[in-house]
Amino acid sequence: MIPQDRQEDGGSWLAAGGPGGTRSHRAFLHLFWGGSFALFLLLEGYALWVGGNPPMRLAFNAVFLACALVALVLLQRGHIGLVTRITGHLPPILLLAVILTARSIYIPAVVALPPMVVVTAWLLGRRAAVWVTAAAVLEVMGVGLYLHLGGQPRLPPPEPIQYGITLLVYLLISLSIGLLSESSHREQIRIAQEHAFVDELTGLANRSLFLDRLGQALQDGHTPPRHGALLLIDVDHFQRFGAAYGARLGNSLLMTVAERLRQRVGPDMTLARLGGDVFGVLVTGRAHGGELLLEVTRLADQITRAVAQPISLDGQPQSHTVTVGISAFDGPGSAGDQLHQAEQAVAQGKAQGQGTVHFFDPTLAEAAQQRARLEAALRHALQQGQLLLHYQPQIRGSQPTGAEALVRWQHPERGLIPPAEFIPLAEACGLIVPLGQWVLEQACAVLAQWRQDPVLEALTLSVNVSAHQVQQPGFVLHLKQLLERSDCNPHRLKLELTESAFIGDEQTAIRAMTALRALGIRFSLDDFGTGYSSLRHLKRLPLDQIKIDQSFVRDLLDDPDDAAITQVITQLARNFGMEVMAEGVELPAQRSFLERLGCHAFQGYLFARPQPLPAFVAFCRQQLAAALPRGAPLAPGA
Repeated sequence: MIPQDRQEDGGSWLAAGGPGGTRSHRAFLHLFWGGSFALFLLLEGYALWVGGNPPMRLAFNAVFLACALVALVLLQRGHIGLVTRITGHLPPILLLAVILTARSIYIPAVVALPPMVVVTAWLLGRRAAVWVTAAAVLEVMGVGLYLHLGGQPRLPPPEPIQYGITLLVYLLISLSIGLLSESSHREQIRIAQEHAFVDELTGLANRSLFLDRLGQALQDGHTPPRHGALLLIDVDHFQRFGAAYGARLGNSLLMTVAERLRQRVGPDMTLARLGGDVFGVLVTGRAHGGELLLEVTRLADQITRAVAQPISLDGQPQSHTVTVGISAFDGPGSAGDQLHQAEQAVAQGKAQGQGTVHFFDPTLAEAAQQRARLEAALRHALQQGQLLLHYQPQIRGSQPTGAEALVRWQHPERGLIPPAEFIPLAEACGLIVPLGQWVLEQACAVLAQWRQDPVLEALTLSVNVSAHQVQQPGFVLHLKQLLERSDCNPHRLKLELTESAFIGDEQTAIRAMTALRALGIRFSLDDFGTGYSSLRHLKRLPLDQIKIDQSFVRDLLDDPDDAAITQVITQLARNFGMEVMAEGVELPAQRSFLERLGCHAFQGYLFARPQPLPAFVAFCRQQLAAALPRGAPLAPGA
């Protein structure tokens, strides 16, 4: 919705206010065609009274009258461009007809042309003067041709009358061409401006005009104080709808939403399509902030309810929702910042559910900014080598059997950042793939070192692998090349996956696991029982181990439900021929309880915290040495 037309620049007295120009413009054109027709009749009648060829003159007048009437009809219907193209060729044709039918005015016409060119150039510019000059050349050529063929120009009295009539005719023709050319040019500018500021699909204002209005409102809102608000309307799941039903129905949906918005947005507001499936409403000039908030809240509620009404697309009813983000302002500011706040409000609303209305929350915005800064820092950390691995021992009986590699971030300012703070961020922004690749490279390098040590070569190393990694097309090939390049023992590498890796494209995950298991890699199902658990996974997946999540182990001694769940998981693993490991073991009583249930592999603070590689190696050597008979030496290199 565009409340008022934009004013054109320039100070010309002629403005194209519509397809046929302004009223005064059309009236002048009517006057020109009628007046010039009367003048031509007067001229021809005078020449006929002096002498000439009546049938030829009558035919000429009839043609001129027909042209005048057609032009009047076209102008009245708004076809100014067509009239301009016609009149662009009409003056030379008319002059040539005058030359052939009214030889008596040759000399006066030639005398009148030079001042006409000067006057036309002064009044209307070079473009119209060129037309008049071209007409003069044609007439002079006609005069020369006539005289060359033996004709004699006649100068019947009174010569000043002929001169004056000729002058008026040329003046009107020149003015007509100039005005029509000017009007056509301004009409093209108006149409270009309209297309530049109007969305072609919906007919609403576009992003450029909306931001212009928003910027103007932010500049004018403080003198005197005025309150305004920006509503950003995002069609929920539009991309999914477009992918399912195609662009045609997607456009139909957008046009329907635009029409429903237009019906509810007031005439003093600006409604625009900002791009894709996002619309904007600008409310400005309100004197009281409280009344503004009530108004925009009511408007947002009306919008959500209106769009939620079923929409018929190709005869099928469709139900859709929109999320509305609102950002209020009461003083000067940046249009880009204000729009960004509304976008954040939409994102905050979508996080709470579809079809909601959400006001911009600076606290949540600050959290989002911190998240963005942390993401940028994490990218930098990957490039600058700020990440490192800690190793937490995994115990069977009293002996370490391996370790789980846990990534840490050694931030130069904040110190050691735990994985719970940045791993979910890496998952959300896609950095988990390069991060996981780096972890695998480090793990393979460590296993290659252990392979050369008789004391450590039997240890396994568990690495957490995300669902994004498993779904990557080249994951299997890359890991195979990594194993060959590092020369580590693939039988000592264990990949830990959560059940999220099998949600969606489960077959891809199964194929990848099967191919890697053929290389000797083992698999552990991490956090079993906490998410999308399914016995079908235990049956179909090539798993070697199930890990009991620490949330069950923590309250194992006090919560009968956790104890029952732990017992069921242990029994399931044994029935499927898999090893079961409990993580998060911190108390001897927890270990004893788990052993009574049949679980004999553990990981937790009871045995050791995650530690750097040298400390882990020292821990393993100490434990292995303690297990040897008194006096028995460690193997060479221990």
